[in-house]
Amino acid sequence: MYQLGVLGHPVEHSRSPELHYHFAGQFGLSIDYQKLEVLPGTFSEVANRLIQDGWRGCNVTVPYKFDAHDICTARSENAQATGVVNTLSFEPGGVITGHNTDGPGLINDMVHHLDWRLREARILVLGAGGATQGILGALLEAKPSAVHVWNRTHERAVVLSQRQTDVRLEARSTSELEAQYDIIIHASAAGLSGQRVDVPPHVIGSLTCAYDLSYSQEKTPFLTWASSLGAAATADGLGMLIEQAALAFEIWFGQQPSTLALRQAEGLEARA
Repeated sequence: MYQLGVLGHPVEHSRSPELHYHFAGQFGLSIDYQKLEVLPGTFSEVANRLIQDGWRGCNVTVPYKFDAHDICTARSENAQATGVVNTLSFEPGGVITGHNTDGPGLINDMVHHLDWRLREARILVLGAGGATQGILGALLEAKPSAVHVWNRTHERAVVLSQRQTDVRLEARSTSELEAQYDIIIHASAAGLSGQRVDVPPHVIGSLTCAYDLSYSQEKTPFLTWASSLGAAATADGLGMLIEQAALAFEIWFGQQPSTLALRQAEGLEARA
């Protein structure tokens, strides 16, 4: 039996176990996937214990994606570029390899399932924390015309944008935000507490697609707001969660699971 899990604080809300049990069932694999609540300051200690106990790997959620990056002895190109890690693979000889599947998972959801057009799109990302840092590279690879980052504390958006040398990426203050973006992504920590950031309504237009990295049974406040302003389409982060989990599973086992049944069960294919 393969030992796996998700590390975070809080972590009880995570739906990762059900996703990975579903994926394992596709290949007849026996896994034990646990939710581990990791107290602040103990991430490295917990990860080392999992290695000693023979775990195959783990997913990492807030607020430990930077900590996960720091404990790695090897990193994928994506993890190295973003500076954050959401998937750890424990390998022979004590090697800890870090990966970031968040960005590719988001692109898979938006482009391949929701059929949203990112090429030449004007994209606004709300928030400048680890969630945004983990997806910017993948967004730029999708060839948009511009990616603007807004944050309540503008200086944080400036620092984050300066990590990249791509001229399409800019930090924008509230007064600099353009009208009617093609795609708006709510990546602020406010979403984790069921809130939305306060940006001018003119950023939403009748052709805007609005995406919230958070997910819940009810429509998130950000998506409710976007819909009230006439957004063309909305989607929460459950699709991204499923897609990034499938990529993590492939890293651990070398087999790519299908996400179709899970998406259909959640009604995700009808969101576009």
